[in-house]
Parts: sequence; C-alpha cells; structure tokens
Amino acid sequence: NAYCLQLGEAGEARSLPIEWESDTLMEYFKIQPDRDGNYLAAYKKGNGIYLEKYDDAGVQLFTRQAAMREEAESGQYINEGIAGMAQDGSGNVYIAVKNDIYLLDAKGENCQTVSLETESNWDAVESIACGLDGNVYCTMNRKMYRIESGRVEETGRVPSNFGMAPVNETEFLVADYDKLNLYRMEEDTLTDVVEWQDCDLDTERLLGFTRLEDGSTAVLFWEDPGVRIALIRETDGRGAPRRETVTLGVVSRNDSLRKAALAYNRQGGPYRIKIKQYWDNMLGSGQTIKEASANLNLDIVSGNCPDIVNLQYGSLGSIASKGVLEDLTRFLEESELEKEDFVDAVLEAYTVDGKLLSLPNTFCIRTVAVYSDLVGGKTAWTLEEMMELAESRPESRLLASATKADVLDFCLKMNLSYFMDWEAGTCSFASEEFGRILEFSNRFPLEEREGEDHDQINDRYNKGKVLLYPVNLVSPDEISYVYEGFGWKDVTFIGYPTMDGSSGHRLDGAGGAYAIFAKSPHKEGAWDFLEALQDSEAEGILTFAEGFPTKKEKLEELLAESMEDPYKVDWQSGETEKDSKGNPVRRPTKTEAFMMPDGSLYEKHYYVPLPEEVEELRRLIGLARPAWQDEEVMNIIQEETAAYFHGQKSLETVTGLIDNRVGLYKNER
Repeated sequence: NAYCLQLGEAGEARSLPIEWESDTLMEYFKIQPDRDGNYLAAYKKGNGIYLEKYDDAGVQLFTRQAAMREEAESGQYINEGIAGMAQDGSGNVYIAVKNDIYLLDAKGENCQTVSLETESNWDAVESIACGLDGNVYCTMNRKMYRIESGRVEETGRVPSNFGMAPVNETEFLVADYDKLNLYRMEEDTLTDVVEWQDCDLDTERLLGFTRLEDGSTAVLFWEDPGVRIALIRETDGRGAPRRETVTLGVVSRNDSLRKAALAYNRQGGPYRIKIKQYWDNMLGSGQTIKEASANLNLDIVSGNCPDIVNLQYGSLGSIASKGVLEDLTRFLEESELEKEDFVDAVLEAYTVDGKLLSLPNTFCIRTVAVYSDLVGGKTAWTLEEMMELAESRPESRLLASATKADVLDFCLKMNLSYFMDWEAGTCSFASEEFGRILEFSNRFPLEEREGEDHDQINDRYNKGKVLLYPVNLVSPDEISYVYEGFGWKDVTFIGYPTMDGSSGHRLDGAGGAYAIFAKSPHKEGAWDFLEALQDSEAEGILTFAEGFPTKKEKLEELLAESMEDPYKVDWQSGETEKDSKGNPVRRPTKTEAFMMPDGSLYEKHYYVPLPEEVEELRRLIGLARPAWQDEEVMNIIQEETAAYFHGQKSLETVTGLIDNRVGLYKNER
C-alpha cells in the first residue's frame, strides 16, 4: 500500500486507494505527489521501466513504458531498481535507474535518456530532486549534477547520501547517514546542520526526508512496527533537561554500538552517548582505515581523547604503558556486577599490571583449522612446525590467499609481541628469528592468483588444495561451517603457530572492547554506559554485537539455546528426516551462496551445533589468550618488507630498518 499523511493532522496516515499487481516489487518502486495533487508511480517490471499516474481518488490516468532495460550479463545485475523520481518546473518527469535518467513530459510521453559517467558497475544515482530554479538535480559518486534541457552539468562535491531538498535556488539540504548537511552550490561548500544521533534517530533506518515551508525537516524512517516520521526543528535549548554528554571514540561505528547508543540515549537518563567516528568511507575523504586508527591511537596516548575509546585497532600493551586508561576495578566493585560473573580468560586478557582496563561485552576466538592427519595429534605448534608442513606439501597452498604479505601477517598473528618489549622499550626485529619469518614469507607469490575455477573453490580444503583455514569464531554454529568445509573429516583447531609452541587460539574483543580515558571528566557517565552494555536486560539496552557474551550466565544460555532442535523434522509427519544412509539430517541455521564463474551457485551451511561441537568450542575458549597487534608497528613492517619482497633491498637491510623505525616509534610513544 501507499500512504499519505498531511503533517499537522491528527490520526493515522491515510491509505491511498491505489492498487498494483502483486508482482510489482516494492524495492523497485517509487511514488510521489505531483504539483496538481495527483500521484506519480514509477516501477520496474521485468526489464521494463514504467510510469503511472493516479488522481487523489485512485483512478489511473495513464500507464506508460518509459524504457526497456537491456538484459544484464551474469554478475552485472546490480542496483537496477528505481533510484528515484522527480518532476521539474515544467511538469516533466525524471526517473533514475542505475546511472541512467529517463525524461518524460507531463503526459508520460516523448521519452529521452541522459546517462551519467560511471566508475564501476556498482555506481547508481543516490538521490534526485527538483530545485527551486525549476531544474532537476541528482547525486552519484559524491558529485551533484544539474539536468537542464536534456544536458548534464556537474555542480560540485557532496557526500554519499539518501536524499536532498532545496533551501533556495543555490542551496540544498543533503542527508548522509550520519548528519544533515547544507550544500552551497555557488561556493561548492558543505556545512553540518545536525547529526542524526543528536535527534535519537537510527542512522541505518532512514528512508528519506523533505524540508517544510516553516524551515523544519521531516525525516521518514523505519522503526518496528512500521514507518514513522520525525520532525526536526532548530531550538535554543531552553527548557530541555540538561544531560551530560559522554563521547565515545571508534575507528568505524558498527551496528551493535549504534543501536546500543540509540537505545541508551532514548531512555532519557542523566547521560547521553555521542559517538565520534574517525573513519567513514561514505564521506569519501580519501583517508584509509589504517590512517584513521593511527589518529585514534595518537589521540589516546596524547591525552586528546574521547571519554570512552574502542580498543579494536590498538595495542593494549602499548596504550597501557602510557597510563592513559582508567582502572575499572573500582567501578566494578561498586557495581552490582561482580568479577566472578565474567569469563576468566576475558578478564585476564584485559588486565595489565593488576589493572582492569576494559570489560568487553562480547569476545571472539580467532584460530586455525587443519586436517588432523597433517598435524599428528598436536593441539598447538611452533612456527618451525608450520613451515615444515608447508615445505612438505609443495603441491598445496598454505592459505586460501597466500601472497608474501598474507603469509607474513599470518606468521605474526600471535608472535609480534615476541619481538617487542613495551616495558623495557626494546625490540628485536634484526634477529635471526624474524629474518627466518621474512625468508619463509618471501617464497610465496607477490600477488594473488587470478580467479580459481569451480572445483578449486568448492574443494579447496576437503581435497587438500589449501592446508590451513584461519577462522573467526563468533557464534556456536561456526564450528559446523568449518567441518563442512573440510568434508566432515577429522579436523583439528590447532591455532596460529607461535614461537614457543604455546596456545595459538587468539581471544579478541569482537569489536566491543571499550576503555575509559583516565583524565575524562565524565567517568561516571562513561561507566554507566559500559555497565548498561553488560546488564542489557536490566537497563533495556539490547546487545547487538557479534560474538560470545563475556558474562558466564549469558554465555551458558547462548550455548544451551544454540543446540536446540539440531535435526530437520518433516512438517507433515513430525518425524526426524533421514538421509540415504539413515542418519538424521542436520538443521541449518543459515546458508551462504557463492556465484561461480560458470553462473552456478555454490552453497555453504551453518548448522545447529551438536553437543560435541559445543564442547570443542568450550575447549577453545578455555585455551584462548590475547595477542595485541600494534597497527602502527604492522604498518612499519609492511612498508619496509615491500622492498625486500620486490628484491630491492637485502634481508639484513630491511630487518635493520624495521628495528630502527619501531625503536624510534616506541621511544616517541
């Protein structure tokens, strides 16, 4: 159905008396009123693009075929829906599909097409609207275009967005997924108007917006159980309750954090969470995620830090050595939460010199799976043993992606700290051991091979074409995903290789490890939010993060619930389904489908875990330990080893340069 709501009216939105065929897909559909009080509807059916017009009583005035799209080649059927529709000052209608814009007159006739230049097959018009000068404007690839008399002219740069609306003949409001911006076309400048999080709006569920005559903004968004409208007006703030703002710094905001902060802020307590994002690919700043993480880490150690910081991209050892993080022990002792409530390995991982520096609400296990026959009963191994396996199987690839840089990164996953001592301020990258790692990595190709054929992708592990399978376990059903990849043969989770043969199962915070800045003036508010993340039921905060809960009680509930109804049941007979050998058929929890080069689909499944698979997961959790990677040190290693891998510098020269640069970096920190 389509609905109309006159803002300011009381009551529910009015359903328009318009009916469409049941196979008119709504994601390929746009409707809007025209200047005469009628309704224009554009949709895609098959390869055809259609325009329909209805009066206010739902009577169809006309149906026109605007265009017939060419049949897309395999793998090219991307963003083919209706991107948007607009009507210019003369009543002409513009329908955007991908990078093409179809122009029709007010009667839906005399169609012509204008096309915007694309950079990739993903490119499509993001928004389209009529300006107050009567011309139609659209955006694509962070650029704004004016369409006038069938000609396209670029007017300037704008962020990726989901809508725009004119303010006057030279200014537009442009809505990206973080904030509302004012774009001044003559100066080609962008000014922040308001951040959506300050309005308690879910940035991932915004559908559209428009500017009203009184200068306020109406934002359309999805929120269970339906679509809602928020009115945003500028005020002086007088009369509003004062709330303490707590800033939270992250490299890139994820869904779990966004939703948790939104739910927390909507409770209306004494504190508000304001997320500061250091990297946003949608803005097109050109900054890399590595540069953003370096900027966050620099802010942390320099004291120019948000109240709460995410530790996902930093080295806890490096940051802890500067004394810039608050010990959470006091807060935990005064809380209803107790240390005994949490998984021991997680608390140990985030405790440095007796100080609890973070209390993640979720964690994950990063480990490596291998055929049991290849490791002879071992449950952990050294780097030398891993190298020996690779050398004994020259016909197999070590990893699915096994370039020189990939292998080096793999070797250092659990071993970077072996070559660094933050407390002593020393490093040993000019050592024989590190040189051995570089020599081993240098045996592999510089670049990844071209696309694999169908059999290689399907059977890369179960036929031994690839030896090692690094996995990130964030849910109980992922054990079965790995087993299926190996053809249900005996698999050992051996972990990453280590210098001394100790456990190589790595415990990480699953993106939800947060610490409080020691000099924050808002420590109580910061702890209140972190506590709410842990005690979600009591605080009404849903924890949306991927990973295993750090609270023992919640972890046990998750593991128990995950094993329920492990087998398929015939819906008619109620009997457990059996395969051709009489074995019960396992019930999948989700399926991943991959498009093969020949156009066929290859599927992989996650299954409800069996008790023995959950026990294996418990074992891995018990053995897991942290291995903090310093992003800046890894950047130095990658930059310097490139010359060695290209044959431009000797091993001794490169290891010496790495040792010198890391040493200087440690002294500066």
